[in-house]
Amino acid sequence: MSVGRLKRYAADSGKVYEYYFAGQGPARSAPGATEYLFQASPDRHTFAAIQVVLLAESVEEWSRRHGRPLADPERFAAAKLRLLRAFDEFEAPAEAGVLAIGPEELEELLAPLDL
Repeated sequence: MSVGRLKRYAADSGKVYEYYFAGQGPARSAPGATEYLFQASPDRHTFAAIQVVLLAESVEEWSRRHGRPLADPERFAAAKLRLLRAFDEFEAPAEAGVLAIGPEELEELLAPLDL
């Protein structure tokens, strides 16, 4: 199995996570949504899957507000930013379940990027 580029993130808790992007595809949990799959480790030894789901209605609402479609790299950026937020929010992000990005959260995640 090939591993994507391994990255590190120092969470607000002080814990340092290692993670990599493992792939994307249609979400099983929500019609029309895209699922981004990451593998993450809190201890550099064990990796667990973390699913980030970008809901179709979130993308549609963002596109309506901004007058243009949300590009694929921007969608990936939102998924990655949601993953990093989970590292800050949860003691064990892999146990948080599916991380769905709703319309308001998408707007909030992408706001600092000034798109």
